[in-house]
Amino acid sequence: MRVRVIKPGAWPLVALSLCSAAATASQGPASNPEKTSSESPRFETLAPGPRYEAGWLTQFFLGSQWRDLWTTPIEAPVLDLQSFDGGLRPERRGGGQQTRNLRLQSGNGHTWSFRSVDKDPTGQLDPETRASALGDIVQDLTSTVHPGAALVVAPLLEAVGVLHATPRLALLAARALQLRERLRAAEPRERLV
Repeated sequence: MRVRVIKPGAWPLVALSLCSAAATASQGPASNPEKTSSESPRFETLAPGPRYEAGWLTQFFLGSQWRDLWTTPIEAPVLDLQSFDGGLRPERRGGGQQTRNLRLQSGNGHTWSFRSVDKDPTGQLDPETRASALGDIVQDLTSTVHPGAALVVAPLLEAVGVLHATPRLALLAARALQLRERLRAAEPRERLV
């Protein structure tokens, strides 16, 4: 089996978790929006964080953390923006200090947030530090975070009755990566349509 590894510059916007802000898993039509499409989803295999692969020396100084999970290839469905939940259109880009996201509005009236699994804490650093070895170390600290944490936490919150979004793992379709260029050109949190 050949595993496709996406270059570090591209994959943060490719391996994404999809969260519905409209409902939890047990409520309403947002709980199973794929049912609006008659065709089965396409799946691709890739590692969520190939840049966290490290040799023994790096692991000795920075730790092994969750590197094995970041570098293990997984199979995930490719999100079809035209058929998922009645069709999705980008509304605006956003994100906090470390995570990029894209807010999408569905044809069925639900709001979805498409968030990257990988974080980029180097945005907090000045450009010189970001380009230095210290910037690499700060980015590498993301390997201390479990890449599937959001997927693990949702069932726990459900079990204790806490209202929450239910994330799903999905990949952005190649044709939708054109949004990436639009996002780069747009100001943060600017409306896209």
